[in-house]
Amino acid sequence: MKTKDYRLGDYKIMESGTEELRWEAHFGLGEITEGRCYTWD
Repeated sequence: MKTKDYRLGDYKIMESGTEELRWEAHFGLGEITEGRCYTWD
């Protein structure tokens, strides 16, 4: 499965081949927070 990665400030946005969007952010020492993105039409 191929993914595309984008940067938006401190966030990394990942788009998978299934049209799902996820975000990832780093904070602290080696800690990662991640979640699902939603789009408004």
